[in-house]
Amino acid sequence: MTVLERSTPGRIWSSTIGKKAVMGVTGLFMLLYVTIHMASNLKIFLGRDNIDGYAVWLRELLDGLLGYEGFVWIARVGLVVAVVLHMTAAIQLARRAKKARPAGYKHRAKIQASYAARTMRWAA
Repeated sequence: MTVLERSTPGRIWSSTIGKKAVMGVTGLFMLLYVTIHMASNLKIFLGRDNIDGYAVWLRELLDGLLGYEGFVWIARVGLVVAVVLHMTAAIQLARRAKKARPAGYKHRAKIQASYAARTMRWAA
């Protein structure tokens, strides 16, 4: 299969920008999950009945469409997929970057100068 015959998701995944976009979307999804999870765990301070009611509501969310706990399982699978995609893209991008520049950057030795002399070019 040539590049021209590849599907749109395949073309996106094979490009560097596509991998970075996948990392951005999956990172945003994971951040959203952690934020909602943290906020809902704070319900414990409102009492046992409040957090128990929230747990029941979460399990019954979209009950008619997905079945009991269907939403929770979709969220779990979605999180696993997001983590796997995020890690895979990160590893592949790191390998691609290493392959593009096998020799590291040269570091200049620090010169003996004051902080003001070293940062003078940024002062304006």
